[in-house]
Amino acid sequence: MANIISCPTCNKQVSEIATNCPNCGEPRPGGRKASQKRIAAIEEKTRPGTTMPLSSDFEKYFAIFVFVFLVVFWIGVAIF
Repeated sequence: MANIISCPTCNKQVSEIATNCPNCGEPRPGGRKASQKRIAAIEEKTRPGTTMPLSSDFEKYFAIFVFVFLVVFWIGVAIF
């Protein structure tokens, strides 16, 4: 989880991984450290050989629905 820091321009609280300050627009208020954390998180998610998990219940239920539909379809094709 990201830490909260003060923006060097307006002194408002902002996440250290924010791309810019939501108050004044200062680019990268967290500096280089924030960019490195963001890059590391993206690389971890896109590492070769890993699969992306389903992100919501809708996607899980949709996948189950498609699977059941295909099974029923092919059973129907086999019967007729």
